[in-house]
Amino acid sequence: MLVFTHRVPGLQAVSSEAADVTDPAEFAQKAWNNFEKAQPELPAYAHRGYSSQYVENTPEAFAQATISGCPQLELDVWPSKDGILYVSHDDSLERIYKKKLEITKSSSSQLEPAFASNGQPIMTLQQILDLFSDGAVYLVELKDWEKCLPAFRQVLKDNPELVNNIQVQAWEKEPLEKLEDEYPYMYKQLLVPELSKLQPGLDSEAVNGIGINAEVVNSGVIASIHEAGKKAVCYTVNDGQMMDYLIAIGADGIISDNPQKVLHKYETKSD
Repeated sequence: MLVFTHRVPGLQAVSSEAADVTDPAEFAQKAWNNFEKAQPELPAYAHRGYSSQYVENTPEAFAQATISGCPQLELDVWPSKDGILYVSHDDSLERIYKKKLEITKSSSSQLEPAFASNGQPIMTLQQILDLFSDGAVYLVELKDWEKCLPAFRQVLKDNPELVNNIQVQAWEKEPLEKLEDEYPYMYKQLLVPELSKLQPGLDSEAVNGIGINAEVVNSGVIASIHEAGKKAVCYTVNDGQMMDYLIAIGADGIISDNPQKVLHKYETKSD
């Protein structure tokens, strides 16, 4: 039996028990029950859900992140051969789902029988949105963006009530710029692995935030991002000392496998 409690101001302090980890709807309902729709903007994103303790990119990992106080979920999507967005970091299902299939080369009917070690099936982006609704914020990373973009646009059209809950990030600025005219108020984040790739994001009006590799960050980098009028969000940070350093130099947010640890660090600093 698993027990979860809230710690973050703005979320009701209650406990939840999960008896059946194979039921995505049960986890989503627990997350929904404990979530205030008018949630504050938090400085933490749950990387693939609460992936330090639960199977990444599954409803369990997302629900546990939300229940523990971090409803801002970072997730990855790939398009299937028939144009459906599936939530997975890898194109291949072998690492998490133990199936020798690639999402981009498989139809939905081939992908649907895939189950992770926690008993939960691979999910489409639409299924995740259906489960958590406006009980979460979704930072969606577009993998193979040229193939993803038409399907992502369709998801946005199919879920107009969730447009304010959906954010997007990519490794290139092109998909963010293509979405700018249609969704100017959507938060768009450029992922930057090294400093040589930073300037295009600073120059682009479509880019609202820089998701930057924490290993290349210093106070000057954070200052340059802020001077460009953009948020500085560092990835993927699990070490407590690194979190302390990033917070001290002004990082606006941290993407982590352990989002509750990030929130605790920011709370401690504010105290």
